Amino acid sequence: AAQMGCLIFDDVYIDRSERQKTLQPVEYTHNGIDRFTGGVREGVLFVEEVVTDTQPFKLNITVALPAKRQPTPEMWQALHLALTDLVEGDLALGAGGGRGHGYFEGSWITGKEWLESKINKETLDAT
Repeated sequence: AAQMGCLIFDDVYIDRSERQKTLQPVEYTHNGIDRFTGGVREGVLFVEEVVTDTQPFKLNITVALPAKRQPTPEMWQALHLALTDLVEGDLALGAGGGRGHGYFEGSWITGKEWLESKINKETLDAT
């Protein structure tokens, strides 16, 4: 049966007027894909320009668990590993991850110790 997700990612609003100096255009080169075969189309190469921001921002993630749902230490470990990948730039958020968009690096501000307390010490040491 379908269930509601337990992670809530707050929206991040960026004030363009303050960040105009830190915005940088980046070009991504892509191969065209044949929609019928799924392979690369011969001679079809295109460039996409994306604006990136070098200024740090804060992303709040809330764990909202219904009373009936009690996660196991392994579930907490999976969340810990996913968030670690996110912070280290190994996991994309949003659309276009397959094209190189949505990757970023960050740091834990709060919550890491709390999350690690939910995981068995033996399990955490094995990662």
